[in-house]
Amino acid sequence: MLLKISLLIVTLWIHGAVSDYTCNTQFTIDANNNGICKGQFVDQTAHEYSCVRSSCADQNRNYSPMSGCKGNGSSNQNCAQYTYNKSADDYTCINLQKTAFTCPDTPANVPAMTCTSCTKVN
Repeated sequence: MLLKISLLIVTLWIHGAVSDYTCNTQFTIDANNNGICKGQFVDQTAHEYSCVRSSCADQNRNYSPMSGCKGNGSSNQNCAQYTYNKSADDYTCINLQKTAFTCPDTPANVPAMTCTSCTKVN
């Protein structure tokens, strides 16, 4: 009986463990300095996670590089925060200097932040 209970607990733990959270639709910073991560995850459903900010990066960077962004002309930006605008099929990017840009990208190919230490919000 103890073996069955242990197996059930391990199975539930493995099922609930997602090692990486790819923030391909949104990565923002909340008032508590946590990363808010939204994207399509392993189960292919969209969820929102609150993540330890230091656990989030894109190839060891604390930003997501996007190109062809519009603001004052066209430029490449290092987006510290970003949100996908489905109706316009682009991203609102807030760069490291906290300036907003619009960048032409999609969730399928955006260089997204990935977080490893997160709690599901919804």
